[in-house]
Amino acid sequence: MATGQLDCMLANHTALHQHLVQLAIAHSWSTPPGIDHNALALLQALGPANWDFYRTALAPQPSGSSFCLGDGSALPCPCGNASLNGGGCASSLGVGARLTGYGSTSLLNDTLTLEVYPVPNTTLIFFQGVDPLNNGAGEVFGDGLRCVGGALTRLGTKQAIANFAQYSSVLDAPISLRGQVPVVGGTRYYQVWYRNPDPTWCTPQTTNLSNSWAVSWTP
Repeated sequence: MATGQLDCMLANHTALHQHLVQLAIAHSWSTPPGIDHNALALLQALGPANWDFYRTALAPQPSGSSFCLGDGSALPCPCGNASLNGGGCASSLGVGARLTGYGSTSLLNDTLTLEVYPVPNTTLIFFQGVDPLNNGAGEVFGDGLRCVGGALTRLGTKQAIANFAQYSSVLDAPISLRGQVPVVGGTRYYQVWYRNPDPTWCTPQTTNLSNSWAVSWTP
């Protein structure tokens, strides 16, 4: 909600704002000074804050939860390359690759998409496991931590562009189908392995992994 301080509707809008507060309904409230009942002037006064609202309100909500971060809360990264951005251990970009899932996790309407960013512009593999390795703490693997265990399923190989990659697209099989999730549903765990071909970075193994992402599939 935004109303100029000179707007003839300010009293009514203020009453609505106070009513929403009493009902504990989350909302934003702004009263730019010097603005009357003029929509264009109001938008100009709000500036970037107007677009920040739309970015927040329209952003897709993650489906699932992250674990086994490369911030030292699970295991130390193999060469001190911890990252605090919510992803895995840092790559040669200076931060970790952050894996997130969006979309429906219903087996009847699987629209789940896994996205990873930022990641070096190189080859990477999205894969699924049935268990969190070592109770979610993972184990050292290349320049990062492998955190997905049990029976592994390779979802697909992708090429990162502009430090971004995703699975699935319209040409990919749905993740639940590719991962052979049983009809009763259940939790599956996802991670991205990628090449980090900078030989001067970290250990000479030139591979790394994202954080892990847990998804609870429903029938």
